[in-house]
Amino acid sequence: MCSAHTLQQQVIQNILQSLAIGLRLREDWIIANATIYILNYHNHLCQQNRHFQIVETLQQCYDGMRFNGNNRPMWLLFNCI
Repeated sequence: MCSAHTLQQQVIQNILQSLAIGLRLREDWIIANATIYILNYHNHLCQQNRHFQIVETLQQCYDGMRFNGNNRPMWLLFNCI
């Protein structure tokens, strides 16, 4: 059986994998949806001002959005601050 932590890590890795697929396909909607999934999945951390625990993950989302030329990454990530 998998532990809860292992399952959480798998979920996060799968979402980040979808972000990478979106980058390869240059599909903004996939990249944005992956970012939104990450924000929703970690919403409890953001509400408790513990977003510092997911800075690396948020950075990957931000970088993905910027790399693809999206002008709105800060708008999405401000939801977590």
